Amino acid sequence: RDLGDRLLSAYAKGGVGMPSNMVSLQSQDLNQEWEGVKHHLAEFGTTQLEFYALSRETGDMKYAEASAKPLVAVHERNKNHYLLPAHFFGNGNKASPEAYTVAGYADSYYEYLLKAWVQAGAHRGDMVHDTGKRWEGAMDEMIQYLVNRRGGVTTLLEVQGLLNGGFLHMQMDHLACFAPGMLALGTHKAKSLLSFEKRLKFMEIAEELTETCYKMYSTTETGLAGENYRVFFGEVSIQNSFGPSMRR
Repeated sequence: RDLGDRLLSAYAKGGVGMPSNMVSLQSQDLNQEWEGVKHHLAEFGTTQLEFYALSRETGDMKYAEASAKPLVAVHERNKNHYLLPAHFFGNGNKASPEAYTVAGYADSYYEYLLKAWVQAGAHRGDMVHDTGKRWEGAMDEMIQYLVNRRGGVTTLLEVQGLLNGGFLHMQMDHLACFAPGMLALGTHKAKSLLSFEKRLKFMEIAEELTETCYKMYSTTETGLAGENYRVFFGEVSIQNSFGPSMRR
């Protein structure tokens, strides 16, 4: 509880409640220097699992409500889609240029939507927002807009600009390789949420993406995957062949 109270100081008391990306646990001073006015979906969308758990254990919903407040705000501002842009301003509006991805800056938001729903179990009615419905809708749109099947290879790409009508960037980041495990988890743990047909579809995509991610490792001399891969006519090749592997 003490740690949770200290972390709560990172959340803005007014507006949409967007948190600072850094907070001193001792002085509770805030620091937003890393990306200035931008807030990343993977940051403010990744405390819900722990804060929901803390609220359940303490009986105090202030932790879950603080974590959910900025998410409720961005969901309200993006009613037409479940797949969200990766960057926002402190008022909850989308930051330009728009980018839609499940890799860096957005990845764990989608992971935690599912895990928060699984974790809640019989207490899902107490959740501030329906993370299960959000996750299912986001996965439907991920498959529609970001999954690319070509030349026998399945990849997970990024849309730059508007989600419907933007530019499909033919690059797959290694960070997106968490997605097939997330889809597989959903097919096993969300049977009451997903139809049988959708579970089969999600598992099929998961298996195909896992094969692609496996090749990211198996095709290099060192057995280490690169940061990102260029996708061209069904071929996947390392894009940054120089420099250290930053996210291993």
